[in-house]
Amino acid sequence: MSRDGCGATLGAMSTPPVTAPDPAEVDVPALEVRGELPVELDGAYVRHAPGPRSVPAGNGALHRVVVRDGGAGYSTRPGRPTGTVSTASEVTVVRPAGRLLTFADPGVTARPKVDPRTGEIVVSRCHLDPPYLTWWVIRPDGSVTAPLPIAGLGRPVLVYDTALTEHYVVLVVAPLFLDPPLSWEPEHGTRIAVVPRDGGPVRWCHDEAFWVRHGAGAHERDDPAAGNPVVLDHVEWPRPADLVPGPAGARGLLTRVVLDPAAGTVTRTVLDPRSVELPRIDDRRVTSRPGTIAVTCASGRRHTTVPDALSWIDPDAGTAATWPADELVPGEPAYAPCPGTAASDRGWWLSLAMAPGTGESWLLVFPAADPGAGPQARVRLPVRVPPGRHGTWLPARPTGDRP
Repeated sequence: MSRDGCGATLGAMSTPPVTAPDPAEVDVPALEVRGELPVELDGAYVRHAPGPRSVPAGNGALHRVVVRDGGAGYSTRPGRPTGTVSTASEVTVVRPAGRLLTFADPGVTARPKVDPRTGEIVVSRCHLDPPYLTWWVIRPDGSVTAPLPIAGLGRPVLVYDTALTEHYVVLVVAPLFLDPPLSWEPEHGTRIAVVPRDGGPVRWCHDEAFWVRHGAGAHERDDPAAGNPVVLDHVEWPRPADLVPGPAGARGLLTRVVLDPAAGTVTRTVLDPRSVELPRIDDRRVTSRPGTIAVTCASGRRHTTVPDALSWIDPDAGTAATWPADELVPGEPAYAPCPGTAASDRGWWLSLAMAPGTGESWLLVFPAADPGAGPQARVRLPVRVPPGRHGTWLPARPTGDRP
């Protein structure tokens, strides 16, 4: 096992048949579009597909759909690792200083967070040797700060995602230990590290054991009487069902977590009773109230945990809209803002979806004002793109508009 990260442990995980890679490398300048693409939509949707894993860096492929002037084109490229940074792996694409980067080591956070105010990209990484957890910042000019250790950990742990507020980095540290390679020990409970971004000491909040793979967003609530709590929205599991043995039937539930960093307390509230995953928000709201949270959803119609719907949930408004995907398996949604407006209901939600029986793959475009009505456009892709990885909308030019 690599002592530099968690690569060997995660590298041993098999790739399910539904996510098997398509080896094709293709360039198609004009794709079939059913419906009507918004003429304002100008940029590229970029998403990963699986590839062989190795230590320290494993390469997948980047699939890119360029949308411009009501049309769309497609290209795919294999990953080319450079140190611990690769142009393709299995985490979110980020674009510091105009370059596309992802982190190929599975020990690095699956979804680095970009501060919409500063442009800083905050990344965390788990290690098998002390310090067991670190975080650092990629500045807008592409320079990188030195890693900062998270104090208070006595064993190596697997931390999959990072949350960000205006003043804090927040890390959910579940009792999933990497010594031996993977061990779920719920008697230790789950701890949440609230780390001041200015370098102050970490504050720990404690609760019973639960597991989080993907978060939606986080923000600080201006409420001095309640200790100015930190609020997380994430998908919570009773255990890491795909990583450790246990009874069948575990579900991931969209959950709001309120932290009091001074008291070290945790309050959790389930926001939706369905099994969901891959939550996303308008990335311009990463450090503020989330507004709409988009998720993939297993409605139960197929009697399987494979997603068969997309859902959009607004926890503050108490509303939800759902689109059943019928024969398709929808992938992680991503938000594309409408240039020139800060309103989150003026943009579009994008999702790459695949038909398991045929492998036919589509980029779906939903109007944010009424996503439950279904996609206003479907772009047919020339190759099979497996579901389950992370995608990002990269506008042709920054909008500069924040909600």
